Amino acid sequence: MVELEGLDVKVVPCEIKRESTGLAMSSRNARLSDNAFNASTLIHEQLIWMLDHFNELSVSELKQAVEMAFDENDAFELEYVEVTDGKTLKPIQDRRASTEPRAFISAYIEGVRLIDNMKLS
Repeated sequence: MVELEGLDVKVVPCEIKRESTGLAMSSRNARLSDNAFNASTLIHEQLIWMLDHFNELSVSELKQAVEMAFDENDAFELEYVEVTDGKTLKPIQDRRASTEPRAFISAYIEGVRLIDNMKLS
């Protein structure tokens, strides 16, 4: 967006700060019960799984597998799983369509929306 709009803004990427469980740190995490906090490792685990299998499965297969993992866990309601180009954030269908692919997951647990993402290359 900065490039498209020609804004005089410098975007400085940084690492995502994580809880010891792998959950992305957020003020929302304080709203989770201990059980939900512990169960929320599923999000990070699925992102790691996508990274580990990115070069062997299609984007569609990756997304379907993550959707199944969330379907099997009654505590979660998956909002979305997406693989995008890391620069444009436009969804990609072919893993070779981006030099900077990134996975995104959004899910609800106990009514709390948790979001996370990970570079896949």
